[in-house]
Amino acid sequence: MNFLRFSSLLLILLLTGGALRAESPEERAKKVTVTMDLKDVPPGAVAHFVEVVSNIKVHYQGYPGDTTLLSVTFENTSADEALRYIAQLAKLDLTYQADGAYFTPKK
Repeated sequence: MNFLRFSSLLLILLLTGGALRAESPEERAKKVTVTMDLKDVPPGAVAHFVEVVSNIKVHYQGYPGDTTLLSVTFENTSADEALRYIAQLAKLDLTYQADGAYFTPKK
């Protein structure tokens, strides 16, 4: 009986083709939408708001001494689009790794 249960579970896993695997932060960022309207906020704070709303871990490293303030409005925008827009405005690179989204200064 245990063998039958095990083989049934194995068959289900094979038929789902990996559908049970966890989605990457980038995949999640492309699916989750955010809505916010922020005025005169540092880029790192905007990224943090996206992190809170989307539940995607954000690692933010801006330029030393940067005093840039952003005003952004996102309405049903994918978290990925929002993060990419923040990176563009802050002149930073955005990359995804297994544990979240990373903002880093351009080299």
